[in-house]
Amino acid sequence: MIRTIAVVPVRGRPVGKTRLSPLFDPARRAALVEAMAWHVVSTIQRTGVADRIAVVSEGTPFSFNSHRPASNLDYLVQPESEPGLNAALGYGRTWALANGADRLLVMSADLPLLEPADVYELADRRAPVVIAPDRFATGTNGLLLGGPRRTAGTIVARFEFQFGAVSFQHHLAEARRLGVPVDTASGPGTSFDLDTPDDWDRLPMDVHQRLLDPLLSALDPIRVSREGRQDWAESA
Repeated sequence: MIRTIAVVPVRGRPVGKTRLSPLFDPARRAALVEAMAWHVVSTIQRTGVADRIAVVSEGTPFSFNSHRPASNLDYLVQPESEPGLNAALGYGRTWALANGADRLLVMSADLPLLEPADVYELADRRAPVVIAPDRFATGTNGLLLGGPRRTAGTIVARFEFQFGAVSFQHHLAEARRLGVPVDTASGPGTSFDLDTPDDWDRLPMDVHQRLLDPLLSALDPIRVSREGRQDWAESA
């Protein structure tokens, strides 16, 4: 049986998503990063496609480690000597291979619309390299590395991550370099990543509340309008 391990890299902790600064202060951006990461992780868990899931982040583990435990969920702290997203994925891959991975599922941590169907759309493909591009077909929001068991481990180990500008095209070129077939998976949840105020405005209100309410309840009261702008509640 093929063993699949998922790696979810989380960037910019404790404060990331700086392009959302017009909407949220640092504490709220940190909470949003964590809420989206947990949404991605829990969605992967619901599908059952991954035998284990590793969250790779900078600094201390997420707070949901203490109150949302899971037997198949691991937290890896990225070494300071190996900064950057591609290095984080390389670190996660090394851990995954050491834990018997035949296939590696990489999923971005900022996919607020991700649903199980999107994960299945990616995981059910049989090509050695499967790429889930963003909605502009420039970035990469998901990768599946593996394929037939006899070659899966080699592909996982040899694939060079190309995250950064126009990573979709670079990942296609990397598959060509390895000489293996490549496929794409374009589910609505893998296509939409949250980076800018315009992205926030496009999200339904129920997604706003799902991401913000549980993690902001302990902070200063805030009401988030449909357009995503902040209205501070009057202090008592």
